[in-house]
Amino acid sequence: MSDSLRHFNEKRTERYQKDSGEEDFLLAMNRLLQAQEQASYRDVEIEHPLIFIFGPPRSGTTLISQLIAHCCDTGFINNLMARFWLAPLHGIKLSRSVF
Repeated sequence: MSDSLRHFNEKRTERYQKDSGEEDFLLAMNRLLQAQEQASYRDVEIEHPLIFIFGPPRSGTTLISQLIAHCCDTGFINNLMARFWLAPLHGIKLSRSVF
């Protein structure tokens, strides 16, 4: 965990603080997987549109993202995939094998 994030983490209530050892492990794992993954899609063209849903709190972003995910042939990032921020393909493959 970077020093700036460590500083913010220490300000959290103890119950909600992240385990810095776990965060360091995830960062190291992401860095190891990143180089391998980038070689896999370095020259691949994106053939579909990207949809980003954002808005202020309580504005319906969760509802619209759930509707799109349920009603359309789309992909979305779940909590497991998000742990692989430097190697998203690995996160997607792992998530599909688990869920």
